[in-house]
Amino acid sequence: MFQKSTYWAPDKDFFNSDEKVCFYTGLPSLEVLMVVFDHVASHVKRQTQSINRFQEFIIVLMKLRLNVPLQDLAYCFVVLISTISRIFFHLIVVMDKRLFPFVYWPDRYQLCKTMP
Repeated sequence: MFQKSTYWAPDKDFFNSDEKVCFYTGLPSLEVLMVVFDHVASHVKRQTQSINRFQEFIIVLMKLRLNVPLQDLAYCFVVLISTISRIFFHLIVVMDKRLFPFVYWPDRYQLCKTMP
């Protein structure tokens, strides 16, 4: 009757293969995931004490890659939907600021040249 739950939300140990990393995040390998995480994590303010920074980062990547509903992420990480929403909107701004230099946007001439 008073059994403890054995469910654990996905953490670093869950992403033990490149196939899982690629499916859930869209990044090609665990090494790339960890480099991007290390680049972003130092500028992230924790939004909740119930999950760690890596899990917050994974929530954003899963939402972007799979378009998982916020309610599903809330069930998966065992937090409230408002917490998931707050995490997503905070981290997406931080990721934009930190990862913007790595995104290449062609100039207008190149875009017009390659348009069908």
